[in-house]
Amino acid sequence: MDTFGLSDPYVIVKLGDQEEKTPVVDKNLNPRWAYDFSFGVANSDQIVLFSVYDYDAGPGSHDFMGQVSVPVKDLLNGTASSSWYDLEDLNGGKSQGRINLQFEYIPKGEEGASAQPEGTGRKVVEAIKEINTVKNYYTGTINQLKKDVNDMFTGIRSIFETDYYEFCRPDDIGKLNICVLEGKELPKMDLIGSSDPYVVLELGKQTEKTAVVKNSLEPKMDSGFHFWCFKCRGIPRFDCLR
Repeated sequence: MDTFGLSDPYVIVKLGDQEEKTPVVDKNLNPRWAYDFSFGVANSDQIVLFSVYDYDAGPGSHDFMGQVSVPVKDLLNGTASSSWYDLEDLNGGKSQGRINLQFEYIPKGEEGASAQPEGTGRKVVEAIKEINTVKNYYTGTINQLKKDVNDMFTGIRSIFETDYYEFCRPDDIGKLNICVLEGKELPKMDLIGSSDPYVVLELGKQTEKTAVVKNSLEPKMDSGFHFWCFKCRGIPRFDCLR
């Protein structure tokens, strides 16, 4: 929520390993998304999870507003219907707000089954495999480029750091070295009982962030940072996010 008492909400929808996201609705406490998604259902014991967040352009600062969990077994009547659901906090308690959801369950083989030519299923599987191959290639390439840029930035900063702080920040009283080592007993934040934690460090206007550790409640980060202190009263802030 911003200083005007408004929010920029969006919803992340998860079913198993499938995930989709609505667009962000700017500055609105009564957002209307009217956004459709389709998910494959593996079994009736699955849960559809809707997580509502307040978008913020700052680093790691998307605020959790509440969530709704809907068992798939409650949706198997096949009738398209909409209902209002109260948002809950991470502990199952009631949170502020509601969202309106509509569901329609279609058993496998009923949707357009007669119109499918022979061999369509195999072609779809092959197409999805090719798409995933391309996706994984570009994801790996992008991640490597990010790492190269970060390494280059770190190298440049280490070379010119002394001169920078001597001539550009002459009023600093000293440098504070911080190492984020590891975490233990972190809360479970997703449906499989795990989390993807990272830490945002702030001191004054200086901000740094560790890498994300996937699927871990005891992450080992071993990330070193240094901040320059302008006043003795400065307080470092550590936000552990997922």
